[in-house]
Amino acid sequence: MGPSPSLHTLKSLRPSIPTPITPLSAYLPYPIVLLMIPFLWGCTRSEDLPVAGSIPQYMPLEAGRSIYYRLDSTIYPIQGTAKKVRSYLVRDRVDGPTRDQQGRMAWRIIRSFRHPADTTRWTDQDQFLAIPAGNTLEWLEDNNRVIRLVDPIREGYRWAGNRFINTTSDPARQYLEGWRFTYLNAGKPWQASDRLYPEALTVLQQDDRIGNPADRNRYSSIDRSMEVYAKGLGLVYREVMHEVWQPPNASSATGYYEPGSFALTLSFIANN
Repeated sequence: MGPSPSLHTLKSLRPSIPTPITPLSAYLPYPIVLLMIPFLWGCTRSEDLPVAGSIPQYMPLEAGRSIYYRLDSTIYPIQGTAKKVRSYLVRDRVDGPTRDQQGRMAWRIIRSFRHPADTTRWTDQDQFLAIPAGNTLEWLEDNNRVIRLVDPIREGYRWAGNRFINTTSDPARQYLEGWRFTYLNAGKPWQASDRLYPEALTVLQQDDRIGNPADRNRYSSIDRSMEVYAKGLGLVYREVMHEVWQPPNASSATGYYEPGSFALTLSFIANN
């Protein structure tokens, strides 16, 4: 919250008499003063808001626990102009406890893809680490260590979730620089397309846009990332997009999506 409007004081000629304060209404029209009252008194710091829960409630971890998702992955052909969406059924399974490279206790999570022809077969494809570290939950994926959640969970709380990622020497990760994760709608219901989660938590990680993606004659970019956690379930929704469009130029008459552009959506289906 910015500083309150300055209040001018009248210089007292007698030190023994308290200096009178000129009322704000002397400088501003009365209707404006009324409009400013909620602003002056309604600013609440995040630490003053009630706690909506804890990390173990929104991200329960125990061996054998599985969640099934629909994964929609957007494919960007190299220097192409068209995008394709491919959908999969995936399973994230907590395989068991392990240790990370720092020797800290962690949970190994294995992502499996269901076979397109044989629905009884699952193929392990990716492996992640969920690391409870004090009042945070770190997530290690593709050598990126992200602080996904922080205790206490309060509305509006912000933190540098990507601070462990080297974004300076690796051009492919520079778009991750400076993200400020923010808790939104903490402990409130969240409506998905087919179900309502009574107590949920949205983590807005980034929402940055440059230009108009519909205008193919000009540069544009989108960096958007958000996650939704449901109390007692875990992650129920994830949306990530990094898209950069280069307009027509001397090397491309049509323009193209930059290499490294990608998008995915992860939607909860069921849990065991």
